Amino acid sequence: MKRAAENYQIYLDKFILKYFDDGILLENMKLRHVENFINKMHEQSYSPATIKRAYNIIGSSLDYAVSHNLIVRNVAKGDTLPKADKQERY
Repeated sequence: MKRAAENYQIYLDKFILKYFDDGILLENMKLRHVENFINKMHEQSYSPATIKRAYNIIGSSLDYAVSHNLIVRNVAKGDTLPKADKQERY
C-alpha cells in the first residue's frame, strides 16, 4: 500500500496538480478540463500507460469527492481516452 500511495503522490505532483493549479475550483471543474488535460499529455508524447494512470487518479479523486459530498458528480466519467495505436496500448 505504501508504494501505491507514493506512486499516486508522484502522479499528483508531476502531472495533475501542475496542470490544474490554475485556479480551477473542484466544484467548477468540467469535463472539458479533464479532456484538455488528457490532450495536453498526449501532445507532450507521454505514454498511453502514463496518461491512463493520471486519468484514473483524477477519476478516483473525483469519486472520493462525490462520496464525501464535496461535488455532485464525477465529471471525468463522461470522458474517454484517445485510441492507442496498435503499438501503444492503454
